[in-house]
Amino acid sequence: MRHRRFEMGHPFLDLPNVIGSPHNSAGGGVWRDNSLRRAVANSRRALSGETPWYLIGAEERML
Repeated sequence: MRHRRFEMGHPFLDLPNVIGSPHNSAGGGVWRDNSLRRAVANSRRALSGETPWYLIGAEERML
């Protein structure tokens, strides 16, 4: 939060081909390798038509 506020009002989030995903850019350190492996595995799963792991339920989404 570089400007001391968090806003979701970005027009590109309304595009039908955009999926917004929260992240924690302060994370990393010892978890960086694990996070990268999960991201690559999920990308491969999605590209091969499989369901990605660690999805959140509809009730948890910020819509």
